[in-house]
Amino acid sequence: MASPASPQISIAIAEPGPVLDHCYAIRRMVFVEEQQVDANLEFDGLDETATHYVAFVDSKPAGCARLVDCGEGRAKIGRVAVLASHRRRGIGAAIMKRVIADAATQGFREAVLHAQLVACPFYAALGFERYGDEFLEANIPHCRMKRPL
Repeated sequence: MASPASPQISIAIAEPGPVLDHCYAIRRMVFVEEQQVDANLEFDGLDETATHYVAFVDSKPAGCARLVDCGEGRAKIGRVAVLASHRRRGIGAAIMKRVIADAATQGFREAVLHAQLVACPFYAALGFERYGDEFLEANIPHCRMKRPL
């Protein structure tokens, strides 16, 4: 029996307008609806200065992330989300690899993130290491992670 064709994944920078709206819609579905994160915490005021990324699978939006300049050569990657129907298909890794590559190209020396504990192995596979104590963010257990660029 033939295996299904691999999805065509593309990652784009989400400029203001319809593409950025896809990012916000994905975040609303994953974080606000699925994980019950308060919308005021999810949409925290950093979106205006962040670089946003959207993953398209066969031309349909399926995932997103954002990159925020923390100063001192550090970039914070956050709001990494993939729609439930598209998980475990390499989309999250594709988004992260693009964001990491862009951060390095922009001259950042280190990438940091706050990972939900269940996602720590995913980020570790991408070269991130845990540091510091576990903590709650939006009532979800998290850990801090970092990697050089």
